[in-house]
Amino acid sequence: MWFEFNGIRSDDYDIVAEYFPLVSVPIRNVTSIEIPGKDGSLTQSDDTYADMNYPIQVRATDDCPFELIQSWLNGSGDLIVSDDPSKKYKARFDSRSLNEDFFSCFRVTFNFIVQPFMYEAEPETIELTASGTVYNIGTRKSYPIITVYGAGDLTIGSYSLTIAATGGESYVIINSEIQECYYDTSTSRNNKVTGDFPEIDPGECAVTIGAGITQVDIQGNWRWF
Repeated sequence: MWFEFNGIRSDDYDIVAEYFPLVSVPIRNVTSIEIPGKDGSLTQSDDTYADMNYPIQVRATDDCPFELIQSWLNGSGDLIVSDDPSKKYKARFDSRSLNEDFFSCFRVTFNFIVQPFMYEAEPETIELTASGTVYNIGTRKSYPIITVYGAGDLTIGSYSLTIAATGGESYVIINSEIQECYYDTSTSRNNKVTGDFPEIDPGECAVTIGAGITQVDIQGNWRWF
């Protein structure tokens, strides 16, 4: 078995993954409010979930290039495991601990902190040149990245947007995940888009393309528990 972090696989360093944690449902963020004179409590939630611990136990040898491994397992990035390489976690490396040493081999636990949902390892981009539908195959609402060519009105599910024309620029990117609109990854275009950032619920979602818009590319960023 193997795992991949930031585009590098564990078997590139002769590390064999022996254990992945069971996939668990993330813990919902809730606040309990005690009401004087009332039994129990009220529960409030904004439908968000907490990060999760994700320990990976591996087997390695004295020949492993630990200087390189220490540089590799650092910071944040995408985490993919061989149990389901079609999905990824957004993760950060936390720490490592030595479990046991035997015959020049040893077991180490690499501890990651992962965001509460899995994402597509290779997000699909859906291209629409006329009104149609997209289908969220995940189990959670998604925050898509939408590239709009041209200018005009666009409706995605219950979200209505108006994109204003910008001279010399053929498209604008509407990134619901970071809630920014831009051109060429770095030029802000928040003032060219009117409306709320779309979210796509699981299942079918209608997309209506108005006059003046020639193409809409939707990277769904589908998510799973």
